Formats: sequence, C-alpha cells, structure tokens
Amino acid sequence: MTAGKRLPPLEGENGRLYFNFNVGAKYVVYELGGTTVFEITNCYYRNGIEYYDITRDGVLNRTPFSGNRLSYLLKFKCLEQIEPGTPQELPLLIDEVKLYYAKKYDAYKTAKNAALAALKNTKYAEVEKAVKALYAPIAFAELQGDGIRANELRAQLNALEEKRLEILKKTKVDLSLFEERKYNCQRCRDFGTVDGIICDCVYSNVDDIKAFSAAQRIAERAKRSRN
Repeated sequence: MTAGKRLPPLEGENGRLYFNFNVGAKYVVYELGGTTVFEITNCYYRNGIEYYDITRDGVLNRTPFSGNRLSYLLKFKCLEQIEPGTPQELPLLIDEVKLYYAKKYDAYKTAKNAALAALKNTKYAEVEKAVKALYAPIAFAELQGDGIRANELRAQLNALEEKRLEILKKTKVDLSLFEERKYNCQRCRDFGTVDGIICDCVYSNVDDIKAFSAAQRIAERAKRSRN
C-alpha cells in the first residue's frame, strides 16, 4: 500500500465526516503526454489515512492512492471532472468513541455530584461511613468462624443500609446513582476502547455515536459562527 499522509476529512452540513473524494467520480487527467480517465472505484480508511482504488481508462491501478496523493494529482493535473460520484461517510473513528463515552461518564459524574449535594444536609455521609466501617469486622468474624458475632454485625449493617435507603428516598435522588455500578461491557468497562483500539461492544451503538458526534460538530460550527 502506498504510504499516505493525513488529509483532513470533509465535514458535511449534517455534521458527519466524509471521504474527500466520491466513489464513482471520474476525472480527465493529463499524464504521460496525453489524457487519462481516472475513476475512483473504492475508498477505505486505515490508521487515520484515506485510501482510494483508482482505475486508469478502466484498468485498476496496482497500488491504491492515499488521499493526499490523489488530492495533489487532481489539483495540478485534472483537466475536468466528468462524473461527480457518490459521497462516502467515514467509518467510526476512535476519537468519536472516546468523546461519546467521556460525555456519558461526565453526565453520570455530574448527576452523582448533584445527588451528593442534595444529601449534604442529611446524615447520609455519617451512615455511609458507618456502613463501610462494618465490612472488615464482618469479614474478620467470618474468617474466625464466629458466626454469632458475624450475624450481630450483619444485623447492624442491614439496619444501617435501611436507614441509608430511607435517606435517599426522602431526598428523592436517583437511587441507581448509589448502587454498585454495573458495566455493560466488562472488557472496556464502558469506556469504549481497550489499549487504544475500539472495543467490539461499541459496534452495536455506531448510529448513536455518529449522531452524537455530528450534533457536537454542528454545535461547534454554530458557536464559531457567532464569534
């Protein structure tokens, strides 16, 4: 594959990202002392670089063109474009995945902080501290085989947990924010990436991520236009 440089993708009016050149587009290009019809037959994205399969007068070029190489050729040697072709949307990008899941986590943290603020003038923190303080003694009693002591401590724990739940309900906060967090994907723990690679779980959510990313770009565009 021809080594390529990064060519920034096109941002559509809908906020989505597209390849710079359309599949099916045809150009009359000057080369080798004559003219050749270039047609883009396919496009793909590898490591942040656009690549295109090209035919010259109907014969497939042996190596693909990087977006940068094709851009250079069309800028300096294209005589005319004879077919517009069809725009192609870029595949899901890792930056889109990171932003989407970061925003989801930020929303969770914002909601949790707001709930904690609502509990500030209650005894929630005191009860929560007492609950956590019982975990180790219960484990120790069980380890020592002291069932009676373990049951006594567990009864105290249950009473405290009931009191904690009563405080949460009375304050009308979202109870799910105070439950042990359950991850939809244990592999990426709902961050969308693992070792710099998009997690497999993400591909069931591509449409939502792309729609979210597009909305973010449109909002940024509107913000720039106001400035």
